[in-house]
Amino acid sequence: MLKKRTATAIKAEPAKSKKRGKLGLLPMFKTLLKSLRNYRKNAWLCLGFSTAQALFECLIPLVMMILINRLSELNAQNMTSAAQIMPTVGIFAAILLVLAVFSFISSYLAAKHSAIAAVGLAANIRQDLFYRTTEFSF
Repeated sequence: MLKKRTATAIKAEPAKSKKRGKLGLLPMFKTLLKSLRNYRKNAWLCLGFSTAQALFECLIPLVMMILINRLSELNAQNMTSAAQIMPTVGIFAAILLVLAVFSFISSYLAAKHSAIAAVGLAANIRQDLFYRTTEFSF
């Protein structure tokens, strides 16, 4: 006679974690970074421009907060006419425009240098792999 299978009879085995052993990620990155060679400058420039872009993007809300606080101070002093508010708004608008332009320029330069570094790294890895495979003896 056949036994009925129940839900408790079927147990799923826990998923086995893939262990990297003694190697890990750091030696792999060290090996890959050796292939940067003449594109190391572009990689560092990409990192610097990305940091600058993030800094500019963080400064924009800060300037907006200062503008709102300044306008609320003017409102508390009953200075709500357009002639009294517009110089403040104009100055902060110019600051925000400069920050936005610098953010755009730094993001453009980060993308440019990261593309150059990525293509150069890929070419160097292919070249290293080719030289490594030609060393094999058949």
